[in-house]
Amino acid sequence: MEGQGLTITEMRCYMSREMGKNSWALLLLMLAGIVVGGFLGYLARDVSWLSWLNYGQEFSVGSSANGYFTLNLGVIVINFGLSIKITVASIIGVIVSILIYRKLYSGINSLFSSAAYLGGAFWREGKENMENINSSVTMKELPISERPYEKCEREGAQSLSDAELLAILIQSGTRKETAVDLARKLLMQNPEKNLLGLARMDFGRLTAVSGIGRVKALKLLAAFELMKRVSREGFGEKPVLKSPASIAEYYMQRLRFLNVEEVHAAFFNTKCIFLGEKRLSVGTVNSSVVSPREIFIEALLREAVGVILVHNHPSGDPTASREDIHLTVQVSQAGRMLDIRLLDHIIIGDNRYFSFKESGCSPF
Repeated sequence: MEGQGLTITEMRCYMSREMGKNSWALLLLMLAGIVVGGFLGYLARDVSWLSWLNYGQEFSVGSSANGYFTLNLGVIVINFGLSIKITVASIIGVIVSILIYRKLYSGINSLFSSAAYLGGAFWREGKENMENINSSVTMKELPISERPYEKCEREGAQSLSDAELLAILIQSGTRKETAVDLARKLLMQNPEKNLLGLARMDFGRLTAVSGIGRVKALKLLAAFELMKRVSREGFGEKPVLKSPASIAEYYMQRLRFLNVEEVHAAFFNTKCIFLGEKRLSVGTVNSSVVSPREIFIEALLREAVGVILVHNHPSGDPTASREDIHLTVQVSQAGRMLDIRLLDHIIIGDNRYFSFKESGCSPF
């Protein structure tokens, strides 16, 4: 049937039946092994160290002394019988022929398995492409007022729902879903069930959603990365970061979507002019490891006299933990010894932040 292929198991069953039908091939190989083995044994009969190849036992079928049946018809006498000699050489020939047969069988089996796997992969890829092509017809069947492209053109992008905006990005759905339906499914298949949760999904998690292939996933990742960069464009090449709020705004869109903790350091000179930044650590969902030594080596290289630590909480709650407090105290004390001040430690949450300096509980 069109669009239907054999699985690997079905391929092997089919092959086994065919090999069973052709079992005579094994018999012929064994007979050839006996003949070749016997011939090689015959050639080696005069070689002393190979004479063992001719060791064996001869069996005869017959009633007379010479091993033949005798049929006396008076006018003519017919002698017939059967004599078989099994030697070491012939046994080796049989063993080699069996091994050759099994090797051929294994090679064909591997070939069929590879063909089945590749065939299945091409079939699935073709199926997904056909579903994407057919989905455009489904989109056209929607009322004009519900079509994302027309609605965006008529009323502006701000009038579209999250699912409709995503539908424009992914462009097409599947055979059973419109692009809007697929976009709604994307929004629902993340822990937060919103755009924030979607922005935290990586390539592997996106492509695990039925209907989202490589191209759609890359489009979404590119769109969210553009969003992060646009949020930072307003600060220019030399951002002015003179308050906890401005620093939190600078890092917010970059860090709030992450699934793991990242610790960054921002460096400042004597006039509190921003000198640059460095990512110090990438941790797990709820922790990260930072060495004060690494912070101050970077500060000395930049000739900075002030440092601000910034890290995120993937949970979205920026409340400082015991570990955050311990890190703040540790870095602040080390900075005093080097005459490099820790100016603040800011924790980024979901559109919220916590500043040790603003909270009044800072060790600075």
